[in-house]
Amino acid sequence: MMQVIIRGERLPFELLDALCATIGADMAVLHGDRAAAAEPSIGQIVADVAFETGLAEARILSPCRERPLFRARAAISYIAKTVTSLKGTEIGAAMGFRDHSTIANQLSAAQVMRAGSDPAFKRLTDRLVARYRERCA
Repeated sequence: MMQVIIRGERLPFELLDALCATIGADMAVLHGDRAAAAEPSIGQIVADVAFETGLAEARILSPCRERPLFRARAAISYIAKTVTSLKGTEIGAAMGFRDHSTIANQLSAAQVMRAGSDPAFKRLTDRLVARYRERCA
């Protein structure tokens, strides 16, 4: 059984996982292999996109529909779908209870932006995807 040490106390991994689920925290599932352990969390992806775009994480996760925020959310959804094993519903839940159709819309918009309508978006997503893949290697 995997254990986690917090403040000197050993906690079973299952207890930590249950605690995170209870409080709604984001936690990558560790399967014991290196790639799964290195998989970024949605929280990490949000933080990195926020840093790269200069937007506050709270604004990105807010219900506001401004274009820069939609663009950041589309980047998060694209990166998460590309480098994690999460499903659209899981990505949506981690981003503030957005449903799978919202994530599908963001993924569709991300493909359009990456295909040529927004070269800066393509560079941003390529850079972050490469960074996460490098960490998993």
